[in-house]
Amino acid sequence: MKACDTANRDIIKCFVDGGSDINKIYAWGDTALTNAVTSNKNLKLIEYLIDLGADIDKPNIYGDTPLICAIQEKSLGMVDYLISKGADPNMKNEADETPLIYSIQIKNPDISIINYLINHGADVNGKGQKGKTPFYYAVKIGNIDVVKCLIDHGAIVKTKN
Repeated sequence: MKACDTANRDIIKCFVDGGSDINKIYAWGDTALTNAVTSNKNLKLIEYLIDLGADIDKPNIYGDTPLICAIQEKSLGMVDYLISKGADPNMKNEADETPLIYSIQIKNPDISIINYLINHGADVNGKGQKGKTPFYYAVKIGNIDVVKCLIDHGAIVKTKN
């Protein structure tokens, strides 16, 4: 729904009222909500789309949910809002990554987002691709702050990965 690029609520409502599927994956690969998170970055628009019935956990063509898109944008405000509206902090994408694993692997991980995810239900020992845990990825990238954060939140250090 490219109408989201304008952030014009009246236009968006006309499309929805006219039968446009707010949860459809459009030609460019996004749903209206994942597009709003990654392209528009307008929290009021995101709130409006959810109020209109956008599925909070509907992934885009790449398997990334709105929550993972918000993590990619490093927006704690969007992460907070999506989780407060029921986004699943443990839902994996097509690469078998949980939001926590994804947040650790992105360039320059945001420790405040990592802490937030853990404090709001992300499984600190949840396994991703090939059974690898968030701790494995933190060690792999060599980010001591993330490693300490995971240990402080109960990450199992002695696990087979």
